[in-house]
Amino acid sequence: MSRLAKNILTNEHIERVVASFLGNWATIFTLHRPPAANGSYEGTDPNFLAETLLFAKTRGYEFISIDELVTRALTGESLQRCISFTLDDGFVDQLDSLVPVLLQFEAKPTLFVITDMVDGVLWPWDNQIAHLCWYANAARYQFEWQGEVVELDLLNSESRKKNRRMLTRMAKGMKRGQIQLLLNQLQSTLQVILPITP
Repeated sequence: MSRLAKNILTNEHIERVVASFLGNWATIFTLHRPPAANGSYEGTDPNFLAETLLFAKTRGYEFISIDELVTRALTGESLQRCISFTLDDGFVDQLDSLVPVLLQFEAKPTLFVITDMVDGVLWPWDNQIAHLCWYANAARYQFEWQGEVVELDLLNSESRKKNRRMLTRMAKGMKRGQIQLLLNQLQSTLQVILPITP
C-alpha cells in the first residue's frame, strides 16, 4: 500500500463521506508477496506493513478476520473502522515475511492457498511469466503473437518488470489454453526452460 493510499484511506473526512454512500462496510487489503530478494518483482515491504498496521491501530481501527467480517455483515453488526487482510497463493515468503508482521499486530490474516502449488503440481501462469522475464539472457527479443510483433526490452530490472506487466496484462484476456501457448512461445523465444515447480 502506498503512503498516499494509506493517508486517503485513513482520512476521517473521506471515511465519513464513503460511509454515507456505502453504509456498513469494511476495508479488505489483499497482500501478495514481499519484495523479491533478487529484485524481480515489487511487493509489500514488511517494514512498511508494520508502520501501516501501527498507524491503523493507533487511529482506532480494529483488525478482524474474513470470517468475523462475514459474520458481522450477516448479523448487521457494525463494520465501521474494521480492516481485514488476506494473502493470496501460498508462497513461503508470505509466511516468512508478512504473516509474522500481521500476527505481531493481531491483524488476523486469512490465507487463500493454491493447494496444487503448495503440493508442487501447479505453478500460477503469472509467476511463470515473471520467471521467464527475469531469467532471459539477452536484452531484446521479439516474437509474433496472433499476427502482431511483440517486442520485449529486458535490458535491466525495471524494463524486465515493465515487460512482465505487459505480458501479464496480455495474458489476462486469454483462455487457459492460449496462456499455455503464450508460455510455450516465451520459453522458445527467451530460451528459458521453466522449472516444474516454483
